[in-house]
Amino acid sequence: MNEITSATTRLPAFAALGAKSEFVSLGYICSVPSLFAALGRRSTAYVFDRIATPADAIPRLIENDFEDFLGSIETMPVFENSNSKYYVDTTYGIRLGEVNSAGAPLTKEKLQKMISRLQVRKERFVKLLEESDKPILFVRVAEPLSYDDLGKRIGADSAATENHEMIHMRKLSQILKTKYPNLQFEILLMTASASDENVSAAGEDNIYVIPKPDCDFRDIRIGEKMRKHFKMHMQLK
Repeated sequence: MNEITSATTRLPAFAALGAKSEFVSLGYICSVPSLFAALGRRSTAYVFDRIATPADAIPRLIENDFEDFLGSIETMPVFENSNSKYYVDTTYGIRLGEVNSAGAPLTKEKLQKMISRLQVRKERFVKLLEESDKPILFVRVAEPLSYDDLGKRIGADSAATENHEMIHMRKLSQILKTKYPNLQFEILLMTASASDENVSAAGEDNIYVIPKPDCDFRDIRIGEKMRKHFKMHMQLK
């Protein structure tokens, strides 16, 4: 049995899981919902869909019931090789958007509207955790330590590497099991530290690990590219 096949059979058959699950993004990028749309599986918007959320922030947010979420927002640089500033939730390190993006600057008025939408999506997300009567597939794409054009993330160190993302996903799994004991869920982590030879599923943590697709996540065709990658590795019908 090859590694990819074993990864999809050590936990409940992924094809069956995919057929009945609610697909929910854990970030870090907004192309994850594009994947769901390409699969025909995006039912609604949730809180982590369109914001760049560090892996360590997700278990913290869920454990403390989103306390102080978006309560302290400042503008600051995020990458060493870029002069651009971003709106950042300083409590959790969440990037809401670039202040003066060439394509669509995030004005203060737009920011307030975004915050209002995110609060609604947060409530929807929490309600899903509390009341869902069907399995949830959480999907996370690991954030790299640095980018070719932007440089290293300011303040990021070895603790922020992609290998470290698994630690936070395991913590998230433990918190979900404790806080929502009736919740049926799996977590899929796409990371550059995985390869076709070490695709895995950690049964007790409900976590699948597959390689991150090798593509530009700002490509408008990203959803379809991710769909092909996703189906190839997870054997989703």
